[in-house]
Amino acid sequence: MITLSLVLPVHNEEAVVEKAVIDIAKVLDKNKINYELILVENGSRDKSLDVIKKMAQKNKRFKVLIAKKGYGSAILAGLKEAKGEYVGYIDSDGQDDAEAIPLLLNKLEEGKADLAKGKRKTRESLKRLIISRCFNLITNILFPIGDWDINAKPKILHKKWTKIINLKSKDSFICPELMIKAKKLHLRVWEIPVNNYARDDSNSTFGMCTITEFIKNLIKYRFGQKE
Repeated sequence: MITLSLVLPVHNEEAVVEKAVIDIAKVLDKNKINYELILVENGSRDKSLDVIKKMAQKNKRFKVLIAKKGYGSAILAGLKEAKGEYVGYIDSDGQDDAEAIPLLLNKLEEGKADLAKGKRKTRESLKRLIISRCFNLITNILFPIGDWDINAKPKILHKKWTKIINLKSKDSFICPELMIKAKKLHLRVWEIPVNNYARDDSNSTFGMCTITEFIKNLIKYRFGQKE
């Protein structure tokens, strides 16, 4: 029985994905967690798929999937194939704090939370900090869900909740969707402070398109126009 299935969306991460995945695997191995890492390629223009395929050939705990372009599409595809008792997702660019994973999993196994996640205590720039705070503020105006760091990862929960929550977003809105539905279902959410690391390269996919997409989807979801 696999204890934990972690989904890692992979999009144009050729330069950083190998180190990020290996670092996560080292933490899980060190803590003797029975796991699988599901690496989901979703529309990369670089050689990300080649990199993760080679990694999977060397480590049977790594699974490779191919999904349609979109952060949410990758997560949905990975969760569908996950075999672990607990499931979750984390980014594949090395910015998320892998050391938090065992702590989050322990809290779930103790039955003290339904959804365990990170809350970033550091950001790579003042600009990203301000944008993140604005995201959370806008979300709370439309959906009063509380002082959660909506987009922070890792996010882990028991697999049974995935069918009940029934995530549908195929883009980056999947994070707000999860937190909005968690609040609606009265899930016990537990956050711990986590580090947020700068990328090892400058190929960030974050930009005005991401901001516009987030706000547009949030408004659509609030007024029942988004499935």
